[in-house]
Amino acid sequence: MMPAPRDHVRSAGVEVVMARATFPRRDPDGRVARFGEFVVAAVVWLVVAFVALTVIDVLSSLVGIGAVGSSRGWLVAVLAVWLFVEDFRAWRGTRSRAKIGLLAALVALLVGLAAGYGMAWLAPGLPSLVTGSVAATVAVLAYAPVWFYGIRWAE
Repeated sequence: MMPAPRDHVRSAGVEVVMARATFPRRDPDGRVARFGEFVVAAVVWLVVAFVALTVIDVLSSLVGIGAVGSSRGWLVAVLAVWLFVEDFRAWRGTRSRAKIGLLAALVALLVGLAAGYGMAWLAPGLPSLVTGSVAATVAVLAYAPVWFYGIRWAE
């Protein structure tokens, strides 16, 4: 069991322990508790990573390392995948965990690749930062329901 992070406050010689809120909310075993929060957290990580990657991409182009938009957009999924890995680890000991995780990853990979290549085919002038980011976003949004509901169904 992974307890919620706590803040320790000492006042007048008395220690008070207060639980900190976490997002997304987790159950006592550290598993994400609500699907909506799971998806929102993943999307927030996608946006944060996209902004960071865009800043790095622009700065790189300013110093002459590549053109704007030449970064690989799939990198925006890294933080969302980290969220998924942490939830996967929280389900340790659950029957079929590896199978559900593999199925969700396979669905996400196939749907994400189809979206990325489809986007590149439909709009060939778009930079790889955009097409890769779209593919990563679609993959993350495909993975989330398969994993979240699949692992609960298998439990």
